[in-house]
Amino acid sequence: MKFPIATAVAALTMAAATTGFAQSQPSAAATLPDAFDNPASSAAAPPTQTAPAARTPSATDSRRSIAALRTVIAGFQSGNVDYDLFTEDLASQVREQADTIGSLLNQFGPLQGARVLGQEQGADKLDVSFEKQKTEWLIAFNEDGKIAVLLFRPAED
Repeated sequence: MKFPIATAVAALTMAAATTGFAQSQPSAAATLPDAFDNPASSAAAPPTQTAPAARTPSATDSRRSIAALRTVIAGFQSGNVDYDLFTEDLASQVREQADTIGSLLNQFGPLQGARVLGQEQGADKLDVSFEKQKTEWLIAFNEDGKIAVLLFRPAED
């Protein structure tokens, strides 16, 4: 069963100085253009910009991303989100949407599994399965280990 995700962007902000995504102010999904799509299919960046260096996530990176995502999802589903896991900017956005996101994730049913698919512009891309919905998530951390990017959408069939 598919559920509409009106808040597909769960709450995404990047702290410019700490995540490597240069921005003058925190911003939302626009900071990760075509974040879920194949970067090669998107328009080329102007020559004055350089893309973040691609990296292959290590087993440690993957475990950290999966563990953090499991904790965040459990917090949303229980109504007890630990806002200390997020950067200040992202925590503020998450607070505003927590009830909506929690309700939506509860409709998906229990979390069944998560696996890292790779990297998208410096964030880990994960396949996350619930009892009634398959989803894709992006998660990235700042230098202090706080979640700086978090978004999700239904998985493509």
